[in-house]
Amino acid sequence: MSLLPNGMEVPTFKDEDVTKDLPVIDHFNYEVLDPRNVFTDNTYTYSVQDKEWITLRSEESYESLKLKEASHGYFNLDKVQELLKGTPSETETSKESYNKDAQQNKVDKPVVRIGDVLTRYGKLWAVVKERDGDGNPVEIEYGLDDLGEVKKNAEIIETISAVFLHGSNSTLIRFQPTPFIDSDGDAFRPIIRGLCYIHPTKDTGMSDGKYARESQVALNDTINISNDRVKLAHFRFSSGRSIPVRTTIRFTWNRNILFRWKVAPIS
Repeated sequence: MSLLPNGMEVPTFKDEDVTKDLPVIDHFNYEVLDPRNVFTDNTYTYSVQDKEWITLRSEESYESLKLKEASHGYFNLDKVQELLKGTPSETETSKESYNKDAQQNKVDKPVVRIGDVLTRYGKLWAVVKERDGDGNPVEIEYGLDDLGEVKKNAEIIETISAVFLHGSNSTLIRFQPTPFIDSDGDAFRPIIRGLCYIHPTKDTGMSDGKYARESQVALNDTINISNDRVKLAHFRFSSGRSIPVRTTIRFTWNRNILFRWKVAPIS
């Protein structure tokens, strides 16, 4: 505080550095994929980045595709809308994954109709129409003609493409260069694969569950045998000499347990 000539106090301010600890939490932000909806080539590679291609299967509606039209570069959505006007059918995603065991009946007249989307990450022939300042493709067109021949000036680049499926009909809805570039300027796929244990011949690895099942069955049987043994040990039995007369013997014990049996005479 400072005083003016008239005796009034005036607050004063000054700048000073303030140091404090700010915790920073680093963690993955990812979506777990059902392995039944992930397809790759059968080559052995340690990382999915080295695969020739990776295809992800999912369910999408016209509305969900429309919301992601700008961010994902979708096109031909008018054709998707026309395809969904047909008879509704269960998607392959539903048949082969989450509804495979449940077998729940679908609604005959759903409010929102859905189809399968196959999204492929991998290298393809493409004609680059535009590049950014670092030389990375930002606009491309398909690199093969109607006869399947490579077009002039086409090159192999990392792309993302998607096809919409409904029944026996399909239409291409996405074809773009990958926007994912690492610090070294190399394209990569935003997909990671976790392995429980590395397998020498299967690049999908192996898990505890596959090889622990037999041990679990044996453990369960051992526990069941032990339980049966304890249960039998609590039954009371009596033995004695045979009685040479036809009679009925009654035995009573605590807890109101009653046993009756007849003894046949000795001939």
